[in-house]
Amino acid sequence: MTLPPIILPWCPIFTEDYPFGRVGAVYILFAPVPGIHKIGCTNGNAITRARPQRKHGLHLHGWCQTNAPYVAEKAVHDRLTVRRLNPHAELFYISLDEARALVSAVCGTPYETH
Repeated sequence: MTLPPIILPWCPIFTEDYPFGRVGAVYILFAPVPGIHKIGCTNGNAITRARPQRKHGLHLHGWCQTNAPYVAEKAVHDRLTVRRLNPHAELFYISLDEARALVSAVCGTPYETH
C-alpha cells in the first residue's frame, strides 16, 4: 500500500498562542506491529498517561509539550486522516520518523524521548 505524503503545517501551534492553556503533551506510542503508531494527547504528564496503554501492547516513545494539547492533537489527526487505521482509534499507518516530525512541527517544540 502506498501512503500519501504528510504535509507539515506552515505554522506551528506556539505556546504563546494559548497563554491560558494548561501545559500538556502530544505523545507517540509504538505498537507491536511495525509502522503503526498511536498519537494522542494529555493535559498532564505523557509518561503517566501512557502507562495504562501498556496492557494493550502500546509503549511510549516520546512527546512534545504544548499549552494546547487538544488543539495540537486535532491538527495532527487532521493531517493523518487517510492514514488512520480505524475511524474510532488514534492508530495510524506512519513511520516513527514521520510521526516525530509532524508532532514536533505542529507543537512547535522539541520532541522528547522516553
